[in-house]
Amino acid sequence: MHQLNLALTLDALQFWSSQIPKGVQPGQLLVLRGKGLPKHGFIVDHGDQYVRFRVNFPT
Repeated sequence: MHQLNLALTLDALQFWSSQIPKGVQPGQLLVLRGKGLPKHGFIVDHGDQYVRFRVNFPT
């Protein structure tokens, strides 16, 4: 799991906003089909990437 700080998250927001469905909830799992690592032995075919949303707000 990777955690991003707020500045990195805001920079990445433009990219992710086109891929995150509206109404996503903290803890929700998003599967990006075909967006993962290449499958073993297949350069063209890619696996799935799993993204779990967890937001930490500064205190």
